Amino acid sequence: DVVIGTSSFLREFSHGKDMAYITKTAIEVINFVKSKGIEVRFSSEDSFRSDLVDLLSIYQTVDKIGVNRVGIADTVGCANPRQAYDLVRTLRGVVGCDIEIHLHNDTGCAIANAYTALE
Repeated sequence: DVVIGTSSFLREFSHGKDMAYITKTAIEVINFVKSKGIEVRFSSEDSFRSDLVDLLSIYQTVDKIGVNRVGIADTVGCANPRQAYDLVRTLRGVVGCDIEIHLHNDTGCAIANAYTALE
């Protein structure tokens, strides 16, 4: 699993890296893992508070280099069912690999979010 925070909050307060660095590093790590014959997943932390353009760009990039699946994470439990549906639907249009979703129930929406993500 290759996981890194992509929201402006995590980029500023957690690891201090910009999207160019995150993308470059993800490519390097994914290529290394793949060279060892290991299945690889890329997931962004705090996906629902990440900039959509940044998010789709990095998911497209890792899909093109052959990740097995990408993950969407509701790290802080702020997503609602409409957001879950919209993000998965949008992501389906830009990647060919499998998509998974990781949800938290802080606002009581985890099951509804999971259901709408499957639609």
